[in-house]
Amino acid sequence: MERFFFGVFGSILPDCIVFYSKRFTAPLLEFDLVQYLIVMGVYGMAAGIVAWIYPYKGGYTRWKAVIVGVTMPFIVSGLIAVADRTGGADGIDVNVRGPQVATGTTPDNPDAATIPGTIIDLVTMF
Repeated sequence: MERFFFGVFGSILPDCIVFYSKRFTAPLLEFDLVQYLIVMGVYGMAAGIVAWIYPYKGGYTRWKAVIVGVTMPFIVSGLIAVADRTGGADGIDVNVRGPQVATGTTPDNPDAATIPGTIIDLVTMF
């Protein structure tokens, strides 16, 4: 069970980077707290399970379980991003994501409208 918890801990570490860097990479895209919690829960469970069953070369260590947890969100988000972007209609290579209607403003720029993001948008930000 220790492996599971260290895998979950590792999956939370990239979230800290995403929370901080989102204000630079996508300042007008906003998400609900519930969306963050859902994505963190899915990544945490997946990383915990993989860290628990992973056949560690050279034996298990806590550090290796954390590394498995850190890499899990990047692998999953990469796969979801590729599937989302290439799953369009015939002859269209890229799907346009996110809502088209803007609501609200940001603290830095009160004139700029924010865009509510979807869970798929949040998942693909890693």
